Amino acid sequence: MLADGGCTIPPVDGADLIVVDQYLPDLLGIDIIRRMRGARSRIPFLLMTALPTKELFSETRRLRVPLLVKPFSLCDLSNAALLLLLTVGSWHRDKQPLAVI
Repeated sequence: MLADGGCTIPPVDGADLIVVDQYLPDLLGIDIIRRMRGARSRIPFLLMTALPTKELFSETRRLRVPLLVKPFSLCDLSNAALLLLLTVGSWHRDKQPLAVI
């Protein structure tokens, strides 16, 4: 859905967090994250996969994207999301002024 129509910046206005699977029908979740980062999106991502590789761990580390390995519990997902949102919120307060639109 995010990559529908080949959009560089998918229409995700107002999103606080995006959780995406690595293996989607037509592309990889990490490619969506790269596109969004290339478009300077500040929306945080959680990437999930059942098939982690060393390359994927390396790339998520480089992009500073948490990787959840399946199977995981709903508690694991909510804890990762909360931690990410708190971390991103803290980073924005300390390092970057938030734009008011």
